[in-house]
Amino acid sequence: MTPSVLGFARAARAVLLTLSLAPAVALAQAPAVGVLTLRSTEFRPEARFTGRVEAVDSVEIIARVTGFVEARGFREGQTVGVGDLLYSIERAPYEATLAQVEAEVARAEAAVTLADLDFARKRELVGREAVAQAQLDESTAKRDEARAALLSAQARRKRAELDLAYTEITAPIAGRIGLTAASVGDLVGPEAGTLARIVAQDPAYVVFPVTQRELLATRASAESGGVSASEVEVAVELVDGSTYPALGAIDFVDVAMDPGTDTVRVRAAFPNPDGALVDGMLVTAVVRLGAAEPALLAPTRAVMVDQTGRYVLVVDAEGSAQVRRVETGATRGAEVIVRSGLSEGDRLIVDGLQRVRPGQPVDAAEIAGN
Repeated sequence: MTPSVLGFARAARAVLLTLSLAPAVALAQAPAVGVLTLRSTEFRPEARFTGRVEAVDSVEIIARVTGFVEARGFREGQTVGVGDLLYSIERAPYEATLAQVEAEVARAEAAVTLADLDFARKRELVGREAVAQAQLDESTAKRDEARAALLSAQARRKRAELDLAYTEITAPIAGRIGLTAASVGDLVGPEAGTLARIVAQDPAYVVFPVTQRELLATRASAESGGVSASEVEVAVELVDGSTYPALGAIDFVDVAMDPGTDTVRVRAAFPNPDGALVDGMLVTAVVRLGAAEPALLAPTRAVMVDQTGRYVLVVDAEGSAQVRRVETGATRGAEVIVRSGLSEGDRLIVDGLQRVRPGQPVDAAEIAGN
């Protein structure tokens, strides 16, 4: 074989080898992306607000009389009912005081009886002109004085009875009681401050501020969905992302805006039989504004923005990335409603967007989604 023929053969083999490797090279250059095939799903319009749990009732327990604690009738953290005994303060000093006052009342009652008898006699004698009118006047004054002394003694007896009753401190509301500041043997009284705190748990309130703009938008959205204010449902999301199982209802909207924050306080009531909603807890209030409707939901991370507007990348039938201009609506967590620009069945590029150029072939792999 001549040198020229040998060179031609080598060149031909190189061309054939290049052509055979071209598809593999092209495939190796196609970036790997994660795609989500869009499916229509039910979406319910909602608005989200940051709020806090507030107890319906909260009471601080304070001793109304001074004395040593003889007994404590609860465990810290337990649920108590109305009238349950919480603390017993020594009764003996107050029983003695009541007995003393009872004696004063009896003495005052006897004095009234004697004064009434004397008044009756003097009045009869004055009628017969047997004594002077001045004696009757004096008897009348003594009768009235005795009656006043009796009233005073009876008032002291009432006070002594109240003080004795206050030696037993009972729960004024039902709820969960917190830590105690007094143990058996401690000296307590009004100056000792709060002994314990009871928080009513069922129902529980969730209070959240709503700006003027949000309030108007929420009302308009609810009205467009045919939902009245009394029918608006409220859900609660906890800080770990879980949803509280029971729904609540708005029962109060404050009568005035806070001029400092341009917000109005809105309150929703929730059943809370297990005490899962704790007073002061930070939550997210999700106000549901209408009936569920079909919609296309796309991950928010798949939607990009440029000078023209919002757009996404999809994989076409030939396996290449293509730009689609979209219009979006409300968001739900990490998803957004796509109102136009996409259709059910489109393969939306979600992962690997930074590696893709429009028109470029891609190595697409389906990911889990809606």
